[in-house]
Amino acid sequence: LGDYAGGDLAFSPDGIYLAITKDDAIDILSFQDRALFKTLTNTGKGQVRFSPDGRFLARIRGGNLVLWSTLTWEEKSESPGVLDPFVFAQKGQLIVALGRDNHLSIWNSETGVKIHTFPGSIAFGWISEAMAVSPDGGTVFADDSGSVRSWDLTTLKELEPMKYPQGRWAIWLDVSAKGLLAAAHWNGQVTLWDTRTHRLLHEFKDHLAWASKVAFSPDGAFLASASADQNIFLYDTRSMGLIRRF
Repeated sequence: LGDYAGGDLAFSPDGIYLAITKDDAIDILSFQDRALFKTLTNTGKGQVRFSPDGRFLARIRGGNLVLWSTLTWEEKSESPGVLDPFVFAQKGQLIVALGRDNHLSIWNSETGVKIHTFPGSIAFGWISEAMAVSPDGGTVFADDSGSVRSWDLTTLKELEPMKYPQGRWAIWLDVSAKGLLAAAHWNGQVTLWDTRTHRLLHEFKDHLAWASKVAFSPDGAFLASASADQNIFLYDTRSMGLIRRF
């Protein structure tokens, strides 16, 4: 994987494909054939995402959000004025992303048309891609340099913010099947929240450098955090105990 150092990757929902970015291209690897399936060129830079229904692959190219059909691997749509980070929501029907005006907006993934912009600007921290969506696709969460803000995508109303302990901002967010939210912070700490009560549940303080990613297991029982200290820690979300260090 040396050619992909520093890139982003995403699994298709059916587990058949792995998309890995390199420079201005995306390699699509087939797990069935254990080989390179296809290379998409002129794809832009930044994160890459499959839609939850597996129909689309998305990436930002020159300030535009580009969607490729995974049936034909041809470009389907290109929406202007979109920046990283972005997430699919509502089972892939919507895309929520940061616009050039520093407001979060919603795009229809079928048509590529912007359908709503949330009031109030949002400020992501340096190298932050801290945006996540609830498992049911109905709530989006985003870091705003000191707190996690969230919006109900049905009512389009903003919910109560989750304010970090003083002096924090997040680099990455993930939400579990059980409604827990984990935030990876620049100071190496990882915070765990209850998205129903918006209450801080725990702070993990094992990393010695900035925490870059967090990810829950599919059942939400475990949380993994990665860091620039070259360690991955695995935690039990029930006991909050450290299980293993990689």
